[in-house]
Amino acid sequence: MRLSEAVALFLSQKRETTERSYMYILRDLVRVVGDWHIEAIDHEAMTKYSDDMKSRKWKSDFTWNKHVKTVRAFFNYCVDIGLIKTSPATALKTRRTDNLVPKDRAFPEEDLRKLLTYTQFRPKEHALVLFLADSGCRRRDASELKWSDVDLENRQAFIHHGKGEKKRPVWFGEMCAAALKRWKAERPETAGEYVFSIKNEPILPSSIYQILKRTLIRAGIEHIGHGPHSLRHRLGHRMSDAGVSPSVVKTVLGHSKSSVTVEYYFPEDWDRASDAVNRLATDDNETGDQENIIQFPKRKTP
Repeated sequence: MRLSEAVALFLSQKRETTERSYMYILRDLVRVVGDWHIEAIDHEAMTKYSDDMKSRKWKSDFTWNKHVKTVRAFFNYCVDIGLIKTSPATALKTRRTDNLVPKDRAFPEEDLRKLLTYTQFRPKEHALVLFLADSGCRRRDASELKWSDVDLENRQAFIHHGKGEKKRPVWFGEMCAAALKRWKAERPETAGEYVFSIKNEPILPSSIYQILKRTLIRAGIEHIGHGPHSLRHRLGHRMSDAGVSPSVVKTVLGHSKSSVTVEYYFPEDWDRASDAVNRLATDDNETGDQENIIQFPKRKTP
């Protein structure tokens, strides 16, 4: 099987948004190393790809790492289904990054107030903005949300296909609940089971981005950098500033690991952890008589 055919097979297993993101990176891989048989792609080919990436002007280390991780995921898939025995992508290395999400990437409070004022006579947009802001959902989560998953009385909803394909609850406030009730009452009868739909079909995640962008422009608000994910970052920073624990923020945002939450919104926790360990580390006073402690021989260096 040729590299391009293996790429097509890999992409066919992905959801639309993931497929689109991976497609450009893997097409670039085929362009650089050539459309050889998949078994002919070796470490030398990966070195060629790495050198090609190094010759470009990258906006950030995040972009570099996204390319590396995508290529690694592709070749790991090829190993899993038996196309190759080992992955040549081990030659590709990620770069160390500071994962802290800057506060200027969070949706500004003043702009959110303006947006909610503008959308108060647009029930669908009003409910969508409030739900994204309160729940911190990714746009894919919102696009697949069904009314059967929404509990308006308890102000809770269940996401069935979040990142990692895990079902999890999300929460929203009274204002959002009222907006959802209003949208449910005023939406067309043919709207179907999805909360945000077009002709009885779930709205595309990309359409949520376009709706928000279009609404921002009409409201006279700067739309550059004001995507659905910036509403998610807003919630993360608001909870961090309010003293909410990282474990709770992780639950709300649906992060796979607590370390992700800490790196994104709690950079000071790394320093606190280091200070705590140094302060509470076992010392001579706690270990007692040092003569009774087993002494392991030092490792000999070759």
